[in-house]
Amino acid sequence: MNSKIIKALTMVLLVALIAFFTAPFVEAQETKTITKGGKEFTYTPKLRPEGGPPATWTVTSNADAGANTLRWAISNSSDGDNIIFDILGSDVITLTTQETLFGGGWNSAFALIGKSITINGTNTNLASGNNITVQVSGTATPSFRIFTVVTNNTLTLQNIILKDGAPPSDDGGLMQLQDGHAILTNTTLSNGTGKVGGAIWCSTTLTIDNSTISGNTATSNGGGIYLAGAGSGLTMTNSTVSGNTCTQAGGGINAGGSTVIIQSSTIANNRCDDNDSQDDPAFPSGEPGGGLFTYLSGSLTIENTIIANNLNGTASPVGDDYYRHEGTLTDNGYNVVKIQSETNPGAQFNNATDILYNTKADGTTGYSTWNQGNTDLGNQNLNLSTALTDNGTTKTGTLDISAGSFAIGAGIYVAAADPDQIGTVRIDPPTIGAYEYISAAGVLITESGSTDVAEGGASPQDSYTVELTTAPTAAVTVTVTPERST
Repeated sequence: MNSKIIKALTMVLLVALIAFFTAPFVEAQETKTITKGGKEFTYTPKLRPEGGPPATWTVTSNADAGANTLRWAISNSSDGDNIIFDILGSDVITLTTQETLFGGGWNSAFALIGKSITINGTNTNLASGNNITVQVSGTATPSFRIFTVVTNNTLTLQNIILKDGAPPSDDGGLMQLQDGHAILTNTTLSNGTGKVGGAIWCSTTLTIDNSTISGNTATSNGGGIYLAGAGSGLTMTNSTVSGNTCTQAGGGINAGGSTVIIQSSTIANNRCDDNDSQDDPAFPSGEPGGGLFTYLSGSLTIENTIIANNLNGTASPVGDDYYRHEGTLTDNGYNVVKIQSETNPGAQFNNATDILYNTKADGTTGYSTWNQGNTDLGNQNLNLSTALTDNGTTKTGTLDISAGSFAIGAGIYVAAADPDQIGTVRIDPPTIGAYEYISAAGVLITESGSTDVAEGGASPQDSYTVELTTAPTAAVTVTVTPERST
């Protein structure tokens, strides 16, 4: 054979071998099945090549469908990918069509199957940096929710607003977590309507940080969030659950057999209302737990949290903040709980650091005065807002504490809850709840560095940053007295 031909063939083979051994290895993708409507469907998880970096999909259109839309980005993304927004003009995405995978019928705009994705709703195109709003069109017939996480994957939402979902006779007005999980950060879920779970129905795990669940409605249980039995769980920090309603149990949160951990949050102004009917004879009220309702063999661990001003009933609504039917309570203290009751005695808020109203730490019931450690407070003012404060287009709404509240400085400092829901640095000791109160002339002093010298030398020199957290209304004098060992 001609030596030139042999040389050429050798080069082709060498290039092919190099390409084979240097190409990213793609794992054999296992075919999996899901069951929907009594039928099994197969799918292949959409995985990235091993070692390949996550892709970032940029949404530049606020249309419902088509190139560069949110629907396009979710459809094309692989496991671990990120979705961001760079939309010129309106930062509101109005959805008009439902997911069509496996024949549709998801009652949802998007069904997440076989992949985990992160969606960051900060719109980088607008100078204000507005957060994107994703809403279901009011003309959609029938209506639907926004997300269903079908498989054992995680949907991470950051800096985004979801609203107006209403799947007919179905659970989870805005989000349904079937076998999947969700992590919400600086996210608002509002005006959702579902049969069970006005905003969220969850059978797995849900993490909520610096977020607001408000104005949602369940036609049955769980006006804001419904946790569906053993295996479900909620970890919530620096978040607000407010203005949600249901007809049966748990106006704010209904936790059945779930593992619930709540830190530095506010659950207020929620309501259970079934026209004063008593559907379940197990409960003295047919509408228990206007704020938080727990039942079955679940657990609640809670600290630095306000549960107050929640109601049940119609004609003569009564305070009903925490109702325990079953389950354990780990009360780590520094909570404000107004009206608490239970079907089966055994797990009420009773930490000496709690501020209680209708009970005392020693177990006294039928009380009607704010007290702490079995002693009535001289200051009886909670001063908790009845309406959410609009904190702008990049932050979530909060129920603010105003001057003179006994919740100010009554908490315990927890690093994981600093800063507060909207980014205010926590004072030590902090305000109880999701919102940190700062006075009109608040001063924050932070030690920013120090220079220590050898024994016998000059005194240690420390540097401090003094920050006025708000504009002062009068002269502010700051005195720093270092403590030094001799």
